[in-house]
Amino acid sequence: MARATAYIETSRHSVFYFRIRVPSAARFAIACTHIRRSLKTKSRREAVLRSAALLDQVEPLFEAAERGDIVDVQTLTWNVRATKRKAAVKSEAPREPCLKLSDVWQRYKLEQEREGVRRKTIDDKESQIRLLKRIVGDIPIRNFTRENAQRLKDTALKLPPRINLDSPEYHRQSSASF
Repeated sequence: MARATAYIETSRHSVFYFRIRVPSAARFAIACTHIRRSLKTKSRREAVLRSAALLDQVEPLFEAAERGDIVDVQTLTWNVRATKRKAAVKSEAPREPCLKLSDVWQRYKLEQEREGVRRKTIDDKESQIRLLKRIVGDIPIRNFTRENAQRLKDTALKLPPRINLDSPEYHRQSSASF
């Protein structure tokens, strides 16, 4: 565990703030580069204690974000009683595990088959999903970002219009060669 004093800064009004950089692996789930919270004190001693309480909450939050779970940075607080109350509320609702692209596709495919969608339509969609997985990877759905979509679009525009995605020549090429 890092020292809590390393994450303390002061405002121009001498109020202490907690500020920590969000690891790059956690930025898919946390849409900011830094987390900054007011410690609402001008006392350095009180700021160190409150900063330690926040640091204890932030580290598991980053680990959850790196696993692909949905995290809410708004729940961070230095108030220990409020933290315990929020944690009790959170533990009551079980969370569904993060699904990967292939899992979502399998569920969607089963639903389409039950609804009577033609096999050719499903196969066409499946070839597009294979292309997506080849370019972006089989990532958790929650981690799919705008950059992933842009990379897919740029790569798809470089492909020939009537490429047979099932052909052996296609599978021998790396996605970077497109």
